[in-house]
Amino acid sequence: MIPVFLVRLKAVRNPRPFFLDNLRFPSTFVSDEWIHVAETRNVKKREYKMYKDGEVASEDKWLKCGAHPCGDSSPSGLNLLIGSGYAGKYRGIIDDVAIFNVVLSQNEIQSIMDDGLEEAFAVSPTDKLTTTWASMKQ
Repeated sequence: MIPVFLVRLKAVRNPRPFFLDNLRFPSTFVSDEWIHVAETRNVKKREYKMYKDGEVASEDKWLKCGAHPCGDSSPSGLNLLIGSGYAGKYRGIIDDVAIFNVVLSQNEIQSIMDDGLEEAFAVSPTDKLTTTWASMKQ
């Protein structure tokens, strides 16, 4: 499966559409409010979804596979551009970027949006042996 990315955006007069291949975000980002954007790709099903504030905003299946054979999720060597691309640069603030190696469910995306990225990580160092030992040694 291809990684998922989550981006929290603050749009400032950004007239450019947000898109991936033929999948377009249904609106441009023009407000001055924080919004949460997520995109998932399921290579085996050949489908991707875009979420805005935890809700599916656009979804589709891709017909061509681009740089890889269909179903291949190995690294491509292509650049990953966030906030920039052939259509120009994003004008605004991008914060809290994360890439996962699994396809997140809508509930998981909503949980990250509501609770933050820290809650998404499987292991927290707080109150663990290494952290506790480091505190005791000081």
